[in-house]
Amino acid sequence: MRGKGEVSRKRKGFTGLEAAIVLTAFVVVAAVFSYVVLNAGFFTTQKSKEVVHTGVEQATSSVELAGDVIGYGWKKSPGNDSGNRTLGFIDTGTFYDLLSLTSASKTYVKAVVDNGTAPWWVNVSVTYKNDTNTYTTYINVTNTNSYADWTDVTTSIFNNKPAIDITNIEFVNWHNVTSYEIYVQSNGTYTWQYDGTQKSDKLTIVKFYLQLTAGEHPMDMDGITLSYADSNTYIGSLEYVDKGGDAHNMGDTKKLPMQEGEWTYYIVGSEGYGDSDNLLELGEKAEVTLVVPEGGVSTNEEFQVEVKPASGATLTVKRKAPSAIDYVMTLH
Repeated sequence: MRGKGEVSRKRKGFTGLEAAIVLTAFVVVAAVFSYVVLNAGFFTTQKSKEVVHTGVEQATSSVELAGDVIGYGWKKSPGNDSGNRTLGFIDTGTFYDLLSLTSASKTYVKAVVDNGTAPWWVNVSVTYKNDTNTYTTYINVTNTNSYADWTDVTTSIFNNKPAIDITNIEFVNWHNVTSYEIYVQSNGTYTWQYDGTQKSDKLTIVKFYLQLTAGEHPMDMDGITLSYADSNTYIGSLEYVDKGGDAHNMGDTKKLPMQEGEWTYYIVGSEGYGDSDNLLELGEKAEVTLVVPEGGVSTNEEFQVEVKPASGATLTVKRKAPSAIDYVMTLH
């Protein structure tokens, strides 16, 4: 028996080593748990940063309209064929530039003259292209040689170098003539294009300008997709063609060598800004020109163009063709 006040010597306790092992186990478990919690926190923070950065990038990689949307009611000229095509004419001092050819074999001249008493004459100079070369020649229309019908002038005044494009016809002088029209045409091959001297009954070409939104993050124009929709047509991706210079100068040349459903762009810089690359940057505007698919938009018909950057928000342009189609129109 154990007397009162006696201590049992059989009771077991922790040794220092055991306590150390248990403590170490708790520390390890706590450290692993803390690492998991911290790692989850870091992961969440990192994802939050990525979301914020992506949102900022998306917001600052967007584009917006700069100015009005312009429509053109230009008529489509015949193409991808061969034959006689009138390249240009002069009407009592005013030059009209029409089509251009890809090749030519013969050039012809025709004149319509209102004259009084003979002798009379009309002299004009013609500037034209043959391949990549430019030449100037003279046409002298007289009462003895009036060019009333189409006359082959290739070997005489065109130096056996037929014209593929007439760039200018200028008045030189006249005598006993009240008005005149002198036409120049060539026989050759030609392609489809839109003629700014012939009015269509439909809206056929749309032009608008893009600029960067706030943030000024450059936009790669080569990464943009354009889609088109109206009441009868939907095209998810219009075909891009490298015709930016032709589209930019179409107001001067009155020609646009593009097909239905094609689009192009031209970077327009301001003073102190702008370069020739494909990036839309601070101080620049992108001039976007597209040819309306399926022959154009009828009067009072609504249509929609979506500008879809590779990164950034989609810009939707909704407009309505006016009740009367003209050569150039502001669309609302």
